[in-house]
Amino acid sequence: MSDVGFDHGPRLSLAEYERRLIALHTGHAQPPTPDQDRERLRAQLDLDIDFRLGTRFPADRREAMWAVRQRVERQRVRLLLSHVVRKIWPRLLARGATGLADTMAESYAEVLSPAELQRFLGLQAGEKPGLPIDVDQIRRG
Repeated sequence: MSDVGFDHGPRLSLAEYERRLIALHTGHAQPPTPDQDRERLRAQLDLDIDFRLGTRFPADRREAMWAVRQRVERQRVRLLLSHVVRKIWPRLLARGATGLADTMAESYAEVLSPAELQRFLGLQAGEKPGLPIDVDQIRRG
């Protein structure tokens, strides 16, 4: 993945990212309250940004990324709620999940440059974002 086109400071190492991610998701009351869940999602987004884009990624753009993540999360919840009905029609579930991935990538593309989007989503040059969905596996349950 290319670093050309942006520099948002040092990035977290994989070891530091994993350490912070584990700390974020352990030792909390279960189940989390909606506020705790939202705080954790936001903290995870910040970790993702620090790991993939850099620790000095601008605050205003972090806020824009957070707005995208919240919109995508609402769509993800709707997709999960419709899962029961779509279990009968696996292709609809796959289409919905693929649409969610496309929407997420398009929304992040409104905030990030092409190079930043590639880095943030972990894509290789020319690779399109998507989900590895096996419709037959969904059908088998």
